[in-house]
Amino acid sequence: MINRLKITFLLFLLAILMVTMGSAIGGKSGMIFAFIMALGMNFFSYWFSGKIVLMNAAGAHLMHSQIRIVMPECLYRASMISMS
Repeated sequence: MINRLKITFLLFLLAILMVTMGSAIGGKSGMIFAFIMALGMNFFSYWFSGKIVLMNAAGAHLMHSQIRIVMPECLYRASMISMS
């Protein structure tokens, strides 16, 4: 729940920043244009955030049959991290 609140706040902050910059550069029409751009960017960032993270981490979606193979390795690595 707290993560969704943080993401909402950061996307709102990005929109406010863009609208302010649009207003400073182009007046009322610049503000409207920046608002539309901010809406588009925020929608894209929120809707595709999972795919963006997987792409940046060089990850891939797993099939259900692959989870049995990968899960023990993930649990082992997590236990090693928590020990150190």
